[in-house]
Amino acid sequence: MANPQKENGYTAIANDIMDALISFDMSGQDFKVALLILRKTYGYNKCEDAVSLTQMQSATGMGKIRCSQVVTRLQLMKILTVTENINGIGKKYKFNKDFETWGTVNKNINRLEKAKPTVNVLRKIPLMKNVTTKDNIQKTIYSESFLSFWQAYPKKTGSKKTAFDNWNKLNGQRPEIGIILEAISNQAEWRKNANGEFRPEWKDPERWIKGRMWEAETGKAAVNTTEKPKKYTVVDPKDIMERQRRRDEGELLL
Repeated sequence: MANPQKENGYTAIANDIMDALISFDMSGQDFKVALLILRKTYGYNKCEDAVSLTQMQSATGMGKIRCSQVVTRLQLMKILTVTENINGIGKKYKFNKDFETWGTVNKNINRLEKAKPTVNVLRKIPLMKNVTTKDNIQKTIYSESFLSFWQAYPKKTGSKKTAFDNWNKLNGQRPEIGIILEAISNQAEWRKNANGEFRPEWKDPERWIKGRMWEAETGKAAVNTTEKPKKYTVVDPKDIMERQRRRDEGELLL
């Protein structure tokens, strides 16, 4: 249960200012930011104070861009005065207690004196139209065969998406994934057993795919599956003995 006490701190605001704020035609968001500036200034016995957009966001629950828009509206209504620090980065806010100078903002904002916004905002464009979020990012869906290649390939440099694009360009021309994985394993073993001989570094995955490096030779003896087996003539042992006898008797010329 909350139990606020004046002894724990309070903001001294003249009753005339409170009455003016209550009767003034402003939105709830305008009212929240105006009270926040009063809290940050009068609440600490100061006339003006630097308040960041992050502080406004935390105190009001509004986004930073919306806080910037509300500050600009309060400037145009002459309820707040905004000044820049010497470095041109920070902003200081001051509450205008002369409520007789306050004025409402018309729908056509160009009819009133323009104030420099705290954040550059294009007012005629929907605020969140071009903002990149998790929902509107197009995620690349990788194929199962490519992910098997990516996991087995020892060098994870370059662009994964470019490697996948190169992978898709060779659809119908690539061997099955098992052959590619075997080529990676053979090339890794070939580099490991260099024994002082020069072995080139692994290429980036995208270049390895583009160059069809699964076809590269590693000096490992390959089995020629196209060579036809040799034919042998079967000789009867009796024929061998007969030929030996005839040779001994001089009947067979050498």
